[in-house]
Amino acid sequence: MSKQEEAGLILKLYELRREDTMRKARDWYFREFSPETMADFNSAMFSDKSAYLRMVITYWDMAAGLVNNGAIGIEMFDEDGSSAAAVGRAAYGDDRRGRGAGDVRRAGGPGSVSD
Repeated sequence: MSKQEEAGLILKLYELRREDTMRKARDWYFREFSPETMADFNSAMFSDKSAYLRMVITYWDMAAGLVNNGAIGIEMFDEDGSSAAAVGRAAYGDDRRGRGAGDVRRAGGPGSVSD
């Protein structure tokens, strides 16, 4: 894929991030969502914030899939450093407060992010 085509995909990802509901979902995810256990994760999944959680997780899953399958090079994807931080937080939990989401990761099963 050419750099111009990769750039087009990156711009489409940025457009999705700017959508109003996605912006609210990302704000909630990074400011309020800090699961320590699978029960915490499930609590959010079955709360009024379920749509926000699913929206953020599936967005980053889709973005990572584009990188993992070669549609976007990792260098271009992580040019500003924020993408890797977001994907890492989604996969590994919130380390800003010394907490992780180990049992959330382990519940993913084979092929998911693990310890």
